[in-house]
Amino acid sequence: MKIIVSGFIRKCVLGLALGLMSSVVLAQIPSQLVTVHGINVTKLKGVLKGANKSTRDYIVHVKEGGTLSVALAASNKSSTYFNILPPSSEVALYVSAMDGKHQWEQKVQAEGNYTVRVYLNRAAARKGNASHYTLSIASF
Repeated sequence: MKIIVSGFIRKCVLGLALGLMSSVVLAQIPSQLVTVHGINVTKLKGVLKGANKSTRDYIVHVKEGGTLSVALAASNKSSTYFNILPPSSEVALYVSAMDGKHQWEQKVQAEGNYTVRVYLNRAAARKGNASHYTLSIASF
């Protein structure tokens, strides 16, 4: 007896497998809790390199109605970006790769832990490129 698997079912199984693999990859992003004191700017330095070390998360607590300010300076500016993720969400409020800017400031609607995700774009990470960066964060 020969079992025939339709193309649709095959795509569903493949999509599920890829989704599970991507959630495992996201769980492995190194993160650091950042304490920001008022309008003082906290500067964080780091290096991103290759596919295994291409992303770093910084978690910042912001009060409701507070303003979060982020600026990124990088040695590989054309391949290094950041996203701002709201509390308990993987849907970004801001994606610097979309407009090419390396700074963002906005009043936030909800209190909670915001994630600043610094990353190399996929092409640079696959090539093993490196980027030294300084991330400046303020919350007021």
